Amino acid sequence: MSFHYPGTDENVYTDFSFTIKAGKKLAIVGINGAGKTTLVKLVTRLYDPTEGEILLNGTDIRRFALQDYRNLLAAVFQDINLFAMTFQENITCEEDGADGERLLAAIEEAGLSAFYEQHGKNPDLPLTKYLYHDGVDVSGGEKQKIGIARALYKNGKILIFDEPTAALDAHAEYTLYHELAEISKGRTLLFISHRLASTRFCDEIALIDGGRVAELGTHEELLEKKGKYYQMFMAQKKYYEEGEATHEA
Repeated sequence: MSFHYPGTDENVYTDFSFTIKAGKKLAIVGINGAGKTTLVKLVTRLYDPTEGEILLNGTDIRRFALQDYRNLLAAVFQDINLFAMTFQENITCEEDGADGERLLAAIEEAGLSAFYEQHGKNPDLPLTKYLYHDGVDVSGGEKQKIGIARALYKNGKILIFDEPTAALDAHAEYTLYHELAEISKGRTLLFISHRLASTRFCDEIALIDGGRVAELGTHEELLEKKGKYYQMFMAQKKYYEEGEATHEA
């Protein structure tokens, strides 16, 4: 597969290829600008490849009815938008007929239980002040958790997480990664992250560089190769260690 954005001639991907087996977890990593988010846009069919194809069980995804295909996916993007609707409606994206049991499970799995209890376990809690004078504005971390709860409630067979913890603190991030390993059991997971330490729960890690998959393997295998993944991991490790030392001082 190759791809360039409309109006440009420079490829983001050239002869790009990888495989995710059903029920497996694959992490996509790379430096900023490597094309990680572009991959999410292609998989979700916000864009189509310039050349080549993306296959689902051997079938070009463009051959599926768009809505039928997207019903298989549950995605969390970097930027989460909230609607001037209730807490429940922001998660279920339904005005009525919500599955209460599935809603509560999504709230718990996304780490929203404390927020939900703080507001009286009220599913009709209005969010944002755009339409409601008594609407509740949420923090960046809470907004991201609502986005995660949205994806979990949808219950798609393929989960796509594009930097899902960018607004979370270290403790919340660690907890979420632990829960994602459990939540994604039996589902196919595509996990995009710039924090290499967060990808260990995935079955394989693909490092994107130069518009191609430069390295592929488990966390341990890629460290043993001492290639670009190793260099990036050691640089991040040093950064976090120095940050901890500065914080302690």
